[in-house]
Amino acid sequence: MTDELPTTEETEHYAIDVAIRQQCEQSRAGAEWNLAEWAVGLLHELDRAEDDIKDRAKAHLAFLLSECKGRRAGLLWKFGAQIREQVLRETPAKKKSVTYATGRAGFRTVPGRERLVLDDEAAAIKWAETYCPEAVRRSIDMKVLREQYLKPDCAPPGCHRETTEARENFYIGPVSMPAAELPGPPPMQPGLSADEFYGVDP
Repeated sequence: MTDELPTTEETEHYAIDVAIRQQCEQSRAGAEWNLAEWAVGLLHELDRAEDDIKDRAKAHLAFLLSECKGRRAGLLWKFGAQIREQVLRETPAKKKSVTYATGRAGFRTVPGRERLVLDDEAAAIKWAETYCPEAVRRSIDMKVLREQYLKPDCAPPGCHRETTEARENFYIGPVSMPAAELPGPPPMQPGLSADEFYGVDP
């Protein structure tokens, strides 16, 4: 049940370890000892151990990911507003970003887009049951409806179309540059969420 087979050298090492354990078990059990019974029990024990290790690995991975997200949120909440102000102040004329030794930060244009918006779910479901049944679940699937109902300047009953305005989104990305000593952080100005920092729609 292992995902990756051990090498011949590793197998020989494990075989010696198992043989020692087998001798100990046999000496304790005496004439009542049964090789097949013992081996089957050991295999079940190893299966349970593998499952337990996988479960703990998943839990640990979830913890590590949660910790990363928490640190990112804490950093942006504490320093986000000040970072944006400094980047804006240090961005060269006619440029949208500034390059630091550790990466690049600035603004990028996110084009406006038109999307289908649900106003009356009951009316939309009634219409979709006839014209777009794959969009209907226990409630209407707006993603499917948006993908399939592409008529411009028109919307199914219970919906309307809206066009978002173009905006500048703040971003931080990697850049290949030699490391350099950075100035110390300025005074803290808390209060900016991750969504507010990056300019994400609510």
